[in-house]
Amino acid sequence: MTPLANFVAALHLSFTLALLLILIFKLVSDYRTDALRDRLFAVREKLFDYAAGGNVGFDDPAYAKLRMLLNGLIRFAHRLTFSRLTMSCVYMVWRNQPCEKNVLAEWHEALAALPEGTRNELNSIHNGAMVLVVRHLVTGSPILLCMLTCFAIWYLLNGFTKRSLEAFANHLPGLEALEAQTIRADADERQQHEEMLLAR
Repeated sequence: MTPLANFVAALHLSFTLALLLILIFKLVSDYRTDALRDRLFAVREKLFDYAAGGNVGFDDPAYAKLRMLLNGLIRFAHRLTFSRLTMSCVYMVWRNQPCEKNVLAEWHEALAALPEGTRNELNSIHNGAMVLVVRHLVTGSPILLCMLTCFAIWYLLNGFTKRSLEAFANHLPGLEALEAQTIRADADERQQHEEMLLAR
């Protein structure tokens, strides 16, 4: 093949791969959004079942606000991206507009008025939904995914190193002798120091 033919073939392959990646990204993105919605539906169903069991009233403000949050997350799941989160934070800092926290404050106040068991269960349901959202944000961002992977590798290696060192500390031959020598040397040094003080 001539150099021009090689160049055209490489260009054609690159263009095809780019289109394939765009198509896969679009399909995966749609699937991820649908999967998040499905999981959030399950969380909302758990909340409904908990209220239907007579544990909290359907008209209770804590229940109503949590259900409203879950409905909003389901409705706007397609907007839950790391880039949108980043741009929102940048915009709030740039415009000097702090995040509106009144709605969350109202939910926490309503939650505080409930018995401890009910409060813990609603908190657990809320935390479960937020874990799903964070996982969706992280796995949808190549930057965050790379950072998370690096952190996971570091954490695993750190844990593996620590466990290996602990195993060596428990089973390394001669380590007990080294410890004994250290203790003995420290005792001898202390004794010499005391003798020097007495000699003065």
